[in-house]
Amino acid sequence: MITTATALVGPTILFVDDEPKLCLIVSRILGEDGYNVVTAENGPDALAIASRVNPQIAVIDINMPIMDGITLLREMRQRGMEFPVVMLTAQGTIATAREAMELGAFDYMTKPFDLQLFKETLQDALTGRSGIKGS
Repeated sequence: MITTATALVGPTILFVDDEPKLCLIVSRILGEDGYNVVTAENGPDALAIASRVNPQIAVIDINMPIMDGITLLREMRQRGMEFPVVMLTAQGTIATAREAMELGAFDYMTKPFDLQLFKETLQDALTGRSGIKGS
């Protein structure tokens, strides 16, 4: 399933997670803050969307079927997609975080995440301030 929030004037965020309810909730919350939010529930859909809409930032869950988030990030970078990426996971490990950062992820957050910290991280990524605040 692919969803797109109503077009607004703010930055476009690609939110990739295999939990449809989380995609809907995040899309609504960020949409209320003025972001354009497009969602995908798997890596192949995310790649197709990213190539069409050229988001300013992506938020990617690490543990997904079909294509995990690390593989998705690697594929995005190989295709020249250089926008900031924030990785999410409910089962994070230091090794996974390190790998994500080596692939160029801006930050890495664990679920459930603090909404205010999440929003600050997105703002930091959009303005180019340094990542890794913790979660």
